[in-house]
Amino acid sequence: MSPIPSVRFALPGRWLKAELDDPAAVSALSDMLPDGGREADAWLDSLRAAGAKTLLLRVQSSSAAAIVFIWPPGESHGDASAAGVRTRLGLDGETVPNGKGYTVVRDRRAKEGSEQDVVTYGVAHPETGRILVVRCMAFDHTFEPLEVEDFDLAAANLTWDET
Repeated sequence: MSPIPSVRFALPGRWLKAELDDPAAVSALSDMLPDGGREADAWLDSLRAAGAKTLLLRVQSSSAAAIVFIWPPGESHGDASAAGVRTRLGLDGETVPNGKGYTVVRDRRAKEGSEQDVVTYGVAHPETGRILVVRCMAFDHTFEPLEVEDFDLAAANLTWDET
């Protein structure tokens, strides 16, 4: 298995970061989740099982949100085209241009029966086809168009070095 690269991703606002293999950092962020952390352990376990390594949490805001960086198991090489990313991840989304040649597919879905909004980016490295999934989640609201534009801008500049 190849090592997980370090990703460069920038967003406006105050975001706290935790590596999901760091119990102290995860515990600190869990207490800040909108539900008071009551369901955090099950949620975090499901993220880890999907290959999540890093969690960003927007705090001190009227609209709490999280961004999770997921390296899906078995997706370190493959078809880096938009069609390949859609097939490999089961996404129906549209492409977002990336200035560094990465393929970026954005899929947006509201969670049925709730106010939760999820914007998922499937990103493929142009040389290896390694896939990174960046999942942006609004816990109790729908993302404003400007927020999605911010995510798109970040995805348009997202890069990582393959080692």
